[in-house]
Amino acid sequence: CPDSRPPRTLLCYHENTARVFFNSDPDRNPGRYFGIELEVDGVNRSESFSTVLCKTLDILDKDENDKDLNHWTAMRDGSLRNSGMELISQPMTSSFFDTAGCIDRLSKAMRYLISVGYRSHDTDTCGLHFHVSRDALSVEQMVNMDVLCDRFWDVVVKLSRREEEGLHWCKKSDANNKTEDELRRLCDPGEAYERYQILNFTNRDTVELRIFRGTLKINSFLAAMHFFRFIIEFSDALTFRQAKRITQEKFLSAMGSYSSELKTYMIERNVIPPENTEPDPILLAWRDYREAIEAQHKTAA
Repeated sequence: CPDSRPPRTLLCYHENTARVFFNSDPDRNPGRYFGIELEVDGVNRSESFSTVLCKTLDILDKDENDKDLNHWTAMRDGSLRNSGMELISQPMTSSFFDTAGCIDRLSKAMRYLISVGYRSHDTDTCGLHFHVSRDALSVEQMVNMDVLCDRFWDVVVKLSRREEEGLHWCKKSDANNKTEDELRRLCDPGEAYERYQILNFTNRDTVELRIFRGTLKINSFLAAMHFFRFIIEFSDALTFRQAKRITQEKFLSAMGSYSSELKTYMIERNVIPPENTEPDPILLAWRDYREAIEAQHKTAA
């Protein structure tokens, strides 16, 4: 690495590093931290791997004053070829990631990787995975997440950019053919037995969304991240009965209202038409729920 900096190292697969939790507003969702895993492969690599590793982590992990931020690490992954690596974030709250310059640095790192021949979507090896703190979710919320992802599987697959042959890493859970008691039990990491499904409940500390194909386009990345946030928040606003009965039309209406990034992506992927639709009662109730939570946070602050 230039300027006599300590060398950037590639961690071994599942090598543990000290976790640092980043939170710009501890009063807002104090325990809901998110983690990111983005896999990239050097399909047409034009620089040495050590140079690519060093420059990528410098872009991701240094501020404008050249200060180390400790936001990202890089790890080997046996599923990757061509000098591939997995970029892994430290746990961050959504507000920290959105406001601390993380998006700009990630976008720059993506552009650099493309410029030196790395790819993510255009491979058969790379995925994009998101984690959320298990302690920040109720069992009912996890069950509803599983039910919604299973019920609207075709929609989620279309958003994921996955082809059929890539779905063995993130299989359909078949949640809608299980009872509520079975689903509650399978949300327990001691009882969950299938890691390679759309929602991975086998981890002790996190719940993982595995469905998305890798990407080096920041807009596709943000849409995927916003989908994960949406499914978490929307599942918290529903009862189990509502999750089992909500129509696809209402589900898409709620999703499209979550963020402009997600709505634009839904239109690009032909999940919804460009025209605006009138909000329905369940969507209005969900908005009221979100506004009430915001008001509680402001009052607490």
